[in-house]
Amino acid sequence: MKSSRFGLGAILLATLTVGGCLYVGSIAIRSLDPFPVLEFVNKPGPAGSRKMYSWDFTVDPAAIRGISMKAASSIDSYSTWSKFELSQSDAKRLAAELHSRMATIDAYLQRTKECEQATRTIASIPVRSPTSDTPDWWSPPTGTGDATENMLWYPDATYGVAQGCYTIFDASNETLWVYEYAAQHDSHWKRGTRPPYGNSTTPDPQE
Repeated sequence: MKSSRFGLGAILLATLTVGGCLYVGSIAIRSLDPFPVLEFVNKPGPAGSRKMYSWDFTVDPAAIRGISMKAASSIDSYSTWSKFELSQSDAKRLAAELHSRMATIDAYLQRTKECEQATRTIASIPVRSPTSDTPDWWSPPTGTGDATENMLWYPDATYGVAQGCYTIFDASNETLWVYEYAAQHDSHWKRGTRPPYGNSTTPDPQE
């Protein structure tokens, strides 16, 4: 089973363990513990990708000089901090795939929840609702990055499951920084102020 079945955590509303694998965001990591905190630092691309149950991105792991990652989950929530050292062209492709997965909401959730979605430009990566301590190696730059955010609203509530994928590429050392998360009982924005799923626009980053 590959992580792409679940997308970028966009349809992951609970911690899932399948065949000894923990799915957190777009990444599936080998684990028998239902709520582990897993971390590895500066592994070469092939070694880092082997820490995962599957690597189903189009970027060849051999093209990645180093991967650092921390993943933590709790009931219905998760956070992943990732750092990929790779060329700008490969980083652009990987980031596009990550955002595409976050932007894809499962048909079941579309039927059972009111879903809203937005994309925007960011100047820094927000670490929203972390499920563990931020790792020591996490130091993304300020600059121009991208955000894809979903709200899966609970019925008749002002909150729901908030999801996000945030990326910034540091051209000075060819490093892609990624933060992904989902949090229950959370909200990105006031209900009804963003487009329904499938009609996403890019709002003012100040909003």
